[in-house]
Amino acid sequence: IPVLEALADGGIPLLEVTLDTPGALDAIASIAGTGTTIGAGTVLDGDQVRASADAGAGFVVSPGLVDAVVEQALALGIEPIPGVLTPTELLRARRLGASAVKIFPAGPCGGPELIRALRSPFPEVGLLATGGIAPLRAAAEKAGNTDFTPLWSGQNASGCREMGAAELTHALMS
Repeated sequence: IPVLEALADGGIPLLEVTLDTPGALDAIASIAGTGTTIGAGTVLDGDQVRASADAGAGFVVSPGLVDAVVEQALALGIEPIPGVLTPTELLRARRLGASAVKIFPAGPCGGPELIRALRSPFPEVGLLATGGIAPLRAAAEKAGNTDFTPLWSGQNASGCREMGAAELTHALMS
């Protein structure tokens, strides 16, 4: 919870806590209502969607496209972000009502090239790249690829608990 609070205090507007993290729902509840949008990740079923919403999550992220997750999230008024990898999955997610999807695992499956290929026929859908993307970020930025939107993972940060809010925010934003 201290890392989440530091990120929120440092101005990070959107945070995700995966439900496989011990105390995830308590962490979500501690940030909900502070002005930072907090969401739940690794959401696998409708019961987890409801628990996340009850804790104050504004969105849920799933590693795959689970109809019940998308449907339950929309019914509860929170944003579903299902995981997809193919155009067929993206079409199904859109048909279910998702306005954004998680491209997972983006890195080993094409990275920026995959995002570009999906962006063309689906310009209205938000594409968030995750999974093996750290080495691809610099290359995408250098190439000026604005379609590649990698998400930072707290698992990549060593020592972040010792950083202050400003230092942590600067490290994440640079």
